[in-house]
Amino acid sequence: QWFYFGVNGAVRGVRYTFCFANMVKTDSLFREGLQPLLLSKVELSKSGKGWHRTGDRISYSPNEHKFSKAGQLLPFQSLSVDIVFPHDNDACFLASCYPYTYTDLQKHLLELTSDASREGVLVRKTLAVSAAGNACDVVMVSSPLDALRLPLLRAKPAIVVSARVHPGESNASYVMHGVLEYMTGSAHCAQVLRDSHVMYLIPMLNPDGVINGNTRCNLSGQDLNRQWLDPNWSQHPTVRSLKGLLEDLAGEGRLVLYIDLHGHSNKKGFFLYCCDSSVSTLPLILAKRSPFFALGSCTYK
Repeated sequence: QWFYFGVNGAVRGVRYTFCFANMVKTDSLFREGLQPLLLSKVELSKSGKGWHRTGDRISYSPNEHKFSKAGQLLPFQSLSVDIVFPHDNDACFLASCYPYTYTDLQKHLLELTSDASREGVLVRKTLAVSAAGNACDVVMVSSPLDALRLPLLRAKPAIVVSARVHPGESNASYVMHGVLEYMTGSAHCAQVLRDSHVMYLIPMLNPDGVINGNTRCNLSGQDLNRQWLDPNWSQHPTVRSLKGLLEDLAGEGRLVLYIDLHGHSNKKGFFLYCCDSSVSTLPLILAKRSPFFALGSCTYK
């Protein structure tokens, strides 16, 4: 359901039609006017204009090709869009979502840990090493964070937030980027939360999938978000490690909240899929805080 690729050698002013014939979702925001994103390196160097929405004559409809799902043969969907490139001899990129790469994350974490104003409130560690040998980072946030206060930290209630178990949902990384900036910053509410809680932030739970351009899976072709019941160390080391952390915190009676950040292919706004109705107060609070929160899209299972 996503794409991110480069185009070289296009002629300025010519209308090019791109057709993606293997989309699988029967519904899409492309049917409601969503446009793909374009980055022109020439335009970026001239005016500083980066990723922006463009394209017209957009259609999204089933085609004659089929795929099997749960014993049924279903039609693939075709996305068609016309793009007019702004410059000759340009290197351009097209994407369905604003990209956020593993390299982007590593740069951001380095900036945070090198910022003197954030010293003493965060510690960056490796939660696990992926099947391909890439680090899955965890950022521990509280205050003050030092070896002398470890007994105090171990008594604090804990909040855990993770993102990018599905590599194609790059918007989750932008939310996590903001969480990292805010929770390690100088805002009064962040300081209060750091004083009273310890946070474990896992920004990229599926680094292999992000690096290799997968939509939902890891390198073994498995959806890591379907492995929580019985993850194993060889194929799902990041999920296994995070589950172990959650189990340890819950066993100590310290885990008060776990949020896993995702993106959605056809819903608007932001919302929560809750484990049960016992946390229904949180969606109500968010609905009062933001006009973009879609309370009607929340579920409680």
